[in-house]
Amino acid sequence: MRAEEATPTAPLPVPVSSAAAPYLLRVAGGEATGPLAGGIRTGLRVLSWLYLGATTTSALAHRAGLLRRERAPCPVIGIGNVTVGGTGKSTVTAAIARWLRDAGYQPAILSRGYGARGTPAVRVVSDGQRLLLGPEEGGDEPVMLARHLADTPVLIGRRRPVTARAAVEQFGADVCLLDDGFQVWNLEKDLDIVLLDSARPFDNGFVLPRGMLREPATSLRRAHAVVLMEPDRADPEALAALRQRLDTLAPAAMLAEAHRVPSRLWDLATGDELPLESLQGVGVVALSAIGNPEGFEALLGSLGARVHPARLRDHHPYSPAVLRSAGELAARVGAAAIVTTDKDAVKLGQYQGSAAVTTPLPLWVLSIRLQFTAGEDSLRERVLAAVAARMPPR
Repeated sequence: MRAEEATPTAPLPVPVSSAAAPYLLRVAGGEATGPLAGGIRTGLRVLSWLYLGATTTSALAHRAGLLRRERAPCPVIGIGNVTVGGTGKSTVTAAIARWLRDAGYQPAILSRGYGARGTPAVRVVSDGQRLLLGPEEGGDEPVMLARHLADTPVLIGRRRPVTARAAVEQFGADVCLLDDGFQVWNLEKDLDIVLLDSARPFDNGFVLPRGMLREPATSLRRAHAVVLMEPDRADPEALAALRQRLDTLAPAAMLAEAHRVPSRLWDLATGDELPLESLQGVGVVALSAIGNPEGFEALLGSLGARVHPARLRDHHPYSPAVLRSAGELAARVGAAAIVTTDKDAVKLGQYQGSAAVTTPLPLWVLSIRLQFTAGEDSLRERVLAAVAARMPPR
């Protein structure tokens, strides 16, 4: 990727992190040295032990039956990861939903609804025919999935057993897909699919907050399938070592590999599609509030764009002020357009054309799709076999 500058010349109204966050990341990564950094690392390690103890206790309690673990009236497939951050869960979830539709099933997607306002037990983002909620009420990722999968119900709620029953009873779902479902313990799953970032599969090896792991790497023994994402961005020797390590960590899991690739470029104001070649040699502000902004920026760079990053924290809401600041950044660096992601576009659309927004530059959206490079047929077969074991196709 050709990035003209690592960060905006002036921060957006709500920057990706506070001034302390980059230092803390260097501390956690072992890059910062000195007594202060060492003391912080020790404190973070203690907190990680406490976090690990709490999550392990919860998992054991569910396994032992001390905490309730429900079985849905239909097959359940979890798609998740072991680290914090964007690995492509929504993209893989959408691909699996299409496989199931093609096989004659009616899947429903269940999400926790990060970024959504309010706390009802169940909210219906889409009934499989109409989009019923916007990003503020439904969350950015569920709304994005609902737009891409117009024939698939999308529900949100903190208690997945409750949303699973609602999907079956209200919409006739015969398969439930848990977006970000690997750490869901209160609902039995028929298949667990785990995504790993090929370049940094386990971050620094520590669980939160000393590292980015939600669970230790050994938790992969629960996985039925592992998808290595963006293997082309990993060191070849490290990738080979990871594949070998997975034989031990996840002996029962099949292995697949996939990339997120650009699929189309379109104008948010008009909906008009532009050739991907439009980005060649063009300076753009890459505006995003996602878990892996580097991946988005790398895709733009792969298309020949000169990229100026403008990052907000994951799921952060947008405002006219943010758009104005992005436009001001574009003017300072000589960018010809602002480019954002599908996930961000669901939040930005409400401001496009508003009198409060003074961005003379076009606002483009780069859509992506999943492209498997290994294991696609085997993964599809594993998914369909797990579902058919409980619910034969109609």
